[in-house]
Amino acid sequence: MEIYLLKLTVTPLLMWLVSLVGRRWGGLAGGILAGMPITSGPISIYLAIEQGPAFADQAASGALIGIGAVMASYAAYIDASRRRGIGGSILTALGTYGIAACALFGAGSEAASVAVSVLAFLLIVRPRPEIPTVTASASRPAWDMPARMAASTVLVLTVTGCAAHLGPTLSGLVSPIPVIAWPLAIFAHLQGGSAEAQSTIRGTAAGSCGIIIFNLVVSRGFEVAGIVPTYLVAFGLSCLASTALGYLLSHTGRSAVRAIS
Repeated sequence: MEIYLLKLTVTPLLMWLVSLVGRRWGGLAGGILAGMPITSGPISIYLAIEQGPAFADQAASGALIGIGAVMASYAAYIDASRRRGIGGSILTALGTYGIAACALFGAGSEAASVAVSVLAFLLIVRPRPEIPTVTASASRPAWDMPARMAASTVLVLTVTGCAAHLGPTLSGLVSPIPVIAWPLAIFAHLQGGSAEAQSTIRGTAAGSCGIIIFNLVVSRGFEVAGIVPTYLVAFGLSCLASTALGYLLSHTGRSAVRAIS
């Protein structure tokens, strides 16, 4: 019951925090925070507590495979958002995730998934022609924040609730599902247009690179250091990597703007 209550409280609070960061500093900053293991990290901890460290260890290995599918879905969403509406972009991203997840799971190779993640990241951050930005209303509808929080909470409950039935490898495959980043990108698209969604996803992709590091540490650290030190190192290294990549993306974007001007 205590873990269930944590899921009901921590996840919506994280979505609230990420949304506030995005409103204050822009979609890129919000995306970076959303892409960090602030959701997949707690999911891993939930699994370690509920199913045991060995289960969480295997789940982290599965997550390394699953993250490749997540990154592929980000790249697909960005590409689709330039030609289609929100509905078409969502369907394209979900379809890409499903196909990539099945292919990578069938291959069973962490190295292949990391390679896919790197390729997808390069596609996501490559320079693209500017597209019109829709200016979001300063006064957002009353349902906006509750809807974001509800969407992320439903997703995290679904992912963790399926863990016992899917087994450690398959649960690891679905654990990277971005329960905050996906809703965040969709709301950004809805309220700020395709350009805002793309900025959010680029930040999220940078954060997701940190998730790869997180799962590498978790999948190899329990036997050496124990649960608490492993998670401390995993969170620290992943946040450092995500922040560094986000900083580079931010300054690269500013340089491009100055060059155009």
